[in-house]
Amino acid sequence: MKKLCKCDGKTLHGHVRRLAATGRRPRYICGLCGRASDEPRHLCKPVKIARKSAKALGS
Repeated sequence: MKKLCKCDGKTLHGHVRRLAATGRRPRYICGLCGRASDEPRHLCKPVKIARKSAKALGS
């Protein structure tokens, strides 16, 4: 499958299970279109998502 950013709706529809697994706990977001993935290779301009720990959030 090509990069998520380059896929059209028809292509994405055919890979629903794979996409669901890719987007469960995304670590990267595309800087151009906003799609998210756990692997940077799936996005054309991946930007790492900063995560805060529960302790830092005061929980």
